[in-house]
Amino acid sequence: MELVAKLKSSPRLEQFQDKPNMMISTTSGTTSGNTALIQWQPPKEMVGELMGFQLQYKRTDEETYTSRELKKTEEHYTVTGLHKGATYVFRLSARNRAGIGEAYVKEIGTAEDVPSGFPFNLQVTGLTQSSTQLTWEPPLVAERNGKIVHYLVVYRDINSQQNSTNRTSDTHMTIHGLNPDTTYDIRVQAFTSKGGGPLSPSIQSRTMSIDLPTLNFGVKAVMKTSVLLTWDLPANYKSQVPFQ
Repeated sequence: MELVAKLKSSPRLEQFQDKPNMMISTTSGTTSGNTALIQWQPPKEMVGELMGFQLQYKRTDEETYTSRELKKTEEHYTVTGLHKGATYVFRLSARNRAGIGEAYVKEIGTAEDVPSGFPFNLQVTGLTQSSTQLTWEPPLVAERNGKIVHYLVVYRDINSQQNSTNRTSDTHMTIHGLNPDTTYDIRVQAFTSKGGGPLSPSIQSRTMSIDLPTLNFGVKAVMKTSVLLTWDLPANYKSQVPFQ
């Protein structure tokens, strides 16, 4: 007698066969960034009961999505605080008991503006008698308000009211043609295609002297592989860099 075993498959819930239709409209804010209104309609074809929606969004240059779980009765959602001059990707999926269905994906761009923040961490990394080497970091991401196209370095002799400027697309610069043994006030400003943002807080840098003002220079001791040198300096001399 031949026995035939019949296996009964348990019921399995299918995910949605279609994705919701999504529309996005943006409005520009003055100080709080941009706002996006997301509106949608449920999938036209689906299997099982609609349980809700999942909305995800992020800047295209970021890795992690912000995720929102929405009720099935909701048809719109407002995202606030979007950065100016940025591109965002939005993903909207319908959800049933089996899980999340295929996402409707859409990218939007927000309008650029002048930077609302200044470059930070401005510092001197090198000095000579006639030049000063500088580095800095771009404004914070939320304060760039678009792509930074160039920087303007503004500097002046602290005993003068006349500013000089140099332009660069990098986050570093060497200022040439400075006077020896002179203190300069230095600031930097970031620009998008819409214009310049606020100037950074200033730093001061003093160029090196032409001559090393040493007195009583001499050799104190001679060893097998080294020589010990001595000298005196004027009491009022101040140097920003070590002797070499």
